[in-house]
Amino acid sequence: MIYVVEGSGSAEIIIWMSKENMISMIRAREAVLGIVGGVGPIASAEFVKTIYEHDDYQLEQELPRVLLCSDPHIPDRTEALLAGREYDLVNALTPLLLKLKDGGATDLVVCCFTMHAIFDLLPDHVSKNLISLVEIALLEIIDKDEPHLLLCTLGSRKALSFVCHPLWKRASKNVVMPDEKDQKKLHDIIYNVIKQDRGIGTVLPWLESILKKYEVNSFLSGCTEIHLLVKYIKRNPDFAERIGYVDPLLSIASRWKTPIVRQLQPVG
Repeated sequence: MIYVVEGSGSAEIIIWMSKENMISMIRAREAVLGIVGGVGPIASAEFVKTIYEHDDYQLEQELPRVLLCSDPHIPDRTEALLAGREYDLVNALTPLLLKLKDGGATDLVVCCFTMHAIFDLLPDHVSKNLISLVEIALLEIIDKDEPHLLLCTLGSRKALSFVCHPLWKRASKNVVMPDEKDQKKLHDIIYNVIKQDRGIGTVLPWLESILKKYEVNSFLSGCTEIHLLVKYIKRNPDFAERIGYVDPLLSIASRWKTPIVRQLQPVG
């Protein structure tokens, strides 16, 4: 056993812990996850909650260090991309990433799949240690090797956020795309139901019907708002038994004690 002295003088507290717990605490102190949120705000706040829900700890001091910079004033990603205003997004995202780096973040996540379309436009010193949700999603699809229906916004679909990734060639056989009508319906649900927190449970009948239509049992979360839908499914065993999913935010949350970027290496 080893002890750690917390505080100073009369306020000193001696905490006894095992060597394993000490190593875990040191790792937690070294790794700091910086999150750009506000895109949308509820999903990124829920992501932070998920990180702490998934962490197996004995002492509060063992928990991961997380910095959330939630800025809902970032322009709408789909509107900007469809209008060819990519650099509006670059100019909005760059100072937020630098602020997180200045705050001590060792790894960075942008809680918006659509925003990933402009990652290649970021300066190298800004994009360093930026975790790609798209890459994690495709790696998991490759690993699972079964069809998943892609749930994403029109912006992500039009910007080819998934299709242009180097891993797409290997993952594409197991990614099913909704047709144009269903994609528009999905976009509307993301923006007007899930983003607005207007009864996520009401989405489930539609989700089950569309999974049946495309003859799949699982979906791929290609929008961070879908993380809220995943959390709802996890809380309801009946749905959890029938509906499978891949959710990169869930993957990061469950693996963050050893940073995700060191666990999920690019394939090929």
